[in-house]
Amino acid sequence: MTTVTWFKDGKPLKANDRVKVSSSGDDHFLQIPKVLARDAAEYTVIATNLAGDTFFSVQVSVEGKVTSGIEKAEDTTVIGDKLVSMLI
Repeated sequence: MTTVTWFKDGKPLKANDRVKVSSSGDDHFLQIPKVLARDAAEYTVIATNLAGDTFFSVQVSVEGKVTSGIEKAEDTTVIGDKLVSMLI
């Protein structure tokens, strides 16, 4: 069984009404449907199982405003109110 833990700027990230964390099979998701300036940060996910652990980080910047779109998990600049998704 794999345990997945999300971090924002090195601190554990908890899901809330704006930040969604979900899983489907072996895929694990972090979504921020309406990104705000305060969402700019380094996001890290750590996956741990019996074989060990691995991690992936992405730096997210927020500027301006747009109404739709999805960004891939890579260092990126996100326009305000844009959907941000990370898939591992």
